[in-house]
Amino acid sequence: MGLKECITYTAEVVSHLSGFSEAKRRRILKKLEKIRRRADSPYLYVALVGDFSTGKSTFINALVGKNILKTAWQATTAVPTLIYCYGMEKICVVAETAGRERFVLSDSVQRGRFEERFQVRLPGETADLMALLSTDNGLTGKLRHIELWVPGFDGLKNICIIDTPGVNPGAEEASFHAARTREVLMSYADATIVLFQETQVFSGSFKTFLSENAAHFMRDAVFVITMMDLAEEDEREELLDHVRNQLTQSFGLVDPPVYGCCAKAVTSGAVDVQGKYWVDLFDMLREEIVRHMAERRQSIIHGQMTDLMESLIGELEAVLADNLSTIEQKQMRTGENVVSGKLEKEDLFTREKLAIQRRRYEEMHCKLAAYLQGIRNC
Repeated sequence: MGLKECITYTAEVVSHLSGFSEAKRRRILKKLEKIRRRADSPYLYVALVGDFSTGKSTFINALVGKNILKTAWQATTAVPTLIYCYGMEKICVVAETAGRERFVLSDSVQRGRFEERFQVRLPGETADLMALLSTDNGLTGKLRHIELWVPGFDGLKNICIIDTPGVNPGAEEASFHAARTREVLMSYADATIVLFQETQVFSGSFKTFLSENAAHFMRDAVFVITMMDLAEEDEREELLDHVRNQLTQSFGLVDPPVYGCCAKAVTSGAVDVQGKYWVDLFDMLREEIVRHMAERRQSIIHGQMTDLMESLIGELEAVLADNLSTIEQKQMRTGENVVSGKLEKEDLFTREKLAIQRRRYEEMHCKLAAYLQGIRNC
């Protein structure tokens, strides 16, 4: 039993079974379509999630090996940024609007059309351009996401890194940015890299955000403590253990992959002994991230289908119970006609039709349950 066969059959059931509202039907079909696209796509979409000023931009620059995002930047990212490493030599920036119109900003004609449409002057440097697109108040809400195609580390060619708005940027903006990060997790992400800052490890508000919005990602996540160079050398292992224990207590994870890094040493090109130590450590971390995500790609996609199927079967059981109750009531009424001798031809037809409908519902439920078990065994 293949994943695509399961997706196709489940979509047919959802499309034709009565009992679901149109809104719920559309939501389920949208989730199925996302899983179908993921199964066909070469990319695994990995969201970076962390508190405000955790060092996400510096971490991404170090990960791809290029200073493509502004660091020490006070404005908060408000538009999701999808970063792809690919084989071309030129950096390419694509802006997708809320209406799904795409502008390739490395093309002068499309760049001009974008500037005219949104009455904005785009800077030439990539980091400045990305900063403007992702934080400008005039563009917030008008852009669905930004794509940044970068000649980068070859091992990342099947991983799309998503820079999220982050969590807890400040009282006035906290709700908006948390909502955008939540949207990224729901609409884009397959997996996460969770960043903790050395000076603020596992804050209560961040733990709450993860519990409410990313708990289902935790089993496949990679956890990184940034700015680890700020910790005393003899405290670093204790800090790593603290995060592991918190993850075990909060999410039931067994031996979660937790690493420490100093991405700034990589992006600044540090060549002294201490700098080389952090650069070498980050190279190992990058390889671990690639290996970890590559090993789990299939199980992550199957896990999405398993979660959806389990939820769907629970809802289907309620719908089937309601439909079967209706069928039984109709069967009882035709049965009463039999007893009273008033059975008409249409009653015989109705009884046969109800029996067929009942068998179809029961077979549908059994088949979906079998598919779910097959998915679990993959």
